[in-house]
Amino acid sequence: MNINPILKRELKVQSRGYTLLGLICGIDSALFLISVLGSLAVISRMRQDYHADYGSLLMIFVLVSMFAFLLILLICPSLTAGSIAGERRSKTLDLLLATRLSPVSIVTGKLLSAFSVVQILIITSVPALMVPLMYGGAGLPEILLTAVGLSCAAFMLLCMGLFVSSAVRSPQRATALSYVLLIGLCAGTVLPGLLFAPFYGGGHQNAAALALLLNPIVTMASVIFRAVSGAELIALIYGRLGLSLSEGMRNSYILIALLLELLLGFMFLFASVVNISPKKRKQKINSAFAIEKNEAPM
Repeated sequence: MNINPILKRELKVQSRGYTLLGLICGIDSALFLISVLGSLAVISRMRQDYHADYGSLLMIFVLVSMFAFLLILLICPSLTAGSIAGERRSKTLDLLLATRLSPVSIVTGKLLSAFSVVQILIITSVPALMVPLMYGGAGLPEILLTAVGLSCAAFMLLCMGLFVSSAVRSPQRATALSYVLLIGLCAGTVLPGLLFAPFYGGGHQNAAALALLLNPIVTMASVIFRAVSGAELIALIYGRLGLSLSEGMRNSYILIALLLELLLGFMFLFASVVNISPKKRKQKINSAFAIEKNEAPM
């Protein structure tokens, strides 16, 4: 079985230190602490009131899920933002391109190594998500849907970090630009609704409403709150923004939003491959030589 050499090297580097282990243990401990303490508090109150309050247990599930998502939102861009830019700074990117490795292999190897870290984090956090649901209120489908939503969001964010890393030379600048792009993606999809909704007529779909499909926070909140309120959260968010969606789009909102996250991730991935391809790098070098030649004194 042939394993991507970049993936093999990255996994070997990750296994040498305790950073990954400490990160996973720290995040899982925090999730378990919130889940167990919250569930015990709700169960203790139920015993005192003699009332089965499954809604509070579901809210503990929502709290743990959103906390896990926010951590992934903060971690993912930094995992890939400095990958290709770091190779460029250490002047090893040209050596990799000089080998038999294609730009696709380099980019996918970097992506898979970071995605494996996130998947370990998601899989190990599933038991913490299951603690509030041991007493009812939701089941395995909601947990699996949450894990799928976290994976799709992580894939898009990791590909976005790779794209910025392939276009910038400094790892620090690539990390900063990745978070700027993340903020722009989250806030930029909400601003059209806030600014232009008064100019749209009510009762129909518009471009500002469709732009919100690309917002990872709204998508993940819709996935998580599905166990609590079904599709009511989508109607609430769009209603507060003065936007509207058709009934068919609202019913299949989560599926469409997750597919768009995957599509956007693959677009970032394709752009990353193009940015480090030898043909484009050769064009940049030729253009740089041409500029120097034109600026040289006669």
